[in-house]
Amino acid sequence: MAEEIKKEIQALIVEDDPDQVMLYSTKFLIEGVLTAATDNEFDTMQYLLGGGFDIVLLDILLKSENGMDILRNIKQNERTNHIPVVMFTNYTKKEIQDQAKALGAVDFIIKSDMTPKQVAERVKTIVMKNRG
Repeated sequence: MAEEIKKEIQALIVEDDPDQVMLYSTKFLIEGVLTAATDNEFDTMQYLLGGGFDIVLLDILLKSENGMDILRNIKQNERTNHIPVVMFTNYTKKEIQDQAKALGAVDFIIKSDMTPKQVAERVKTIVMKNRG
């Protein structure tokens, strides 16, 4: 019996701005990417440990937490470290970008530099590359 090929992409958006969540979730759905969203580390890890997510879009500046700490914890957990994490922010400091890549982020997207459609396309490209 042939193994079923997973076609849909599931992205977890870690963002504390509800307008941003709505904007990207809506555009991603139009582009064929299913989403869930959270704004904290506990829920992020619960979602990821539950399985099914192909990629994480992670903001750096969250209300009560630092996205870099969440990235570190995702990459240190053997059950989640295989999931590609894209830092998804308007924080543009080069040293932060370098730190994120050193911690295991696969990409760093400045929200104001790309349209939601471009972000969705980048997400699909990263997931397809990760799936092999």
